Amino acid sequence: QVTRTKSDASGSGFGATVNVLSLGRRLSRDGTLLAFESLADDPKANATTNQPFLAVFVYTIAQDRFDLVGKRAIGFPGDVIHFPTFTDYNGSLTPSTLIYASALNFKADGTFPPAAEDSTGLNPSRSTQVFATQLPITTSNTFTRLTKNTTFAAISPFSTQTRERFSFSAGGAELGGGNPDLSTEVFY
Repeated sequence: QVTRTKSDASGSGFGATVNVLSLGRRLSRDGTLLAFESLADDPKANATTNQPFLAVFVYTIAQDRFDLVGKRAIGFPGDVIHFPTFTDYNGSLTPSTLIYASALNFKADGTFPPAAEDSTGLNPSRSTQVFATQLPITTSNTFTRLTKNTTFAAISPFSTQTRERFSFSAGGAELGGGNPDLSTEVFY
C-alpha cells in the first residue's frame, strides 16, 4: 500500500473514493511510475484533507514520492476524469512523457490565467483536450495541448510507445466524423 488516504467526514467529492485508478496503462512499462487521480492534498499523509476536485499524481516507486501534475481545478464545474498514461519510451522502457485529458484552461507553465486574459491559456474554450508534460514531474514542468476539440467531450487517451501516435475515445460529441447520435467513438 503506497497511499494513506481517507474520505473526509462529509463525504464530499467522490464520497468514499479518494483515489481513482482509471482504466488503461497507469503503470509505466519499466514498472517505476504509477499515474492516478486523487482528491487528497497529499496521498501519503493519512489525512482527510481532501479537495472537491480530482488532480493527477505520479508516484515514483523507488523514491516513495508523489508528485502533483500541474494544478487542480479551483472552482465549479471542476475538471473531467483525466485518464493519465505514460508514453515516449526509451530503449529501457522508461517513459519521458505523461499524457492526460483535461478541460482546464492553463498556460504552458501550468498556471491559470486571470479571467481577463483567458485567451492566453492553452484551452480558452474549456473543451476536453489531451495534454502532455515531461517526466519526471517538477514544479517547472511545461504543458502542451495535443488535440484541438471544439466541443466538450469525455476523452480517454491511450498512447503508443510515442505521443506521435495515440488514440482517444470521445462520447457525447460530433467531431466532424458523422456521429449524429453522439455515441462514443474512437479517434486515432
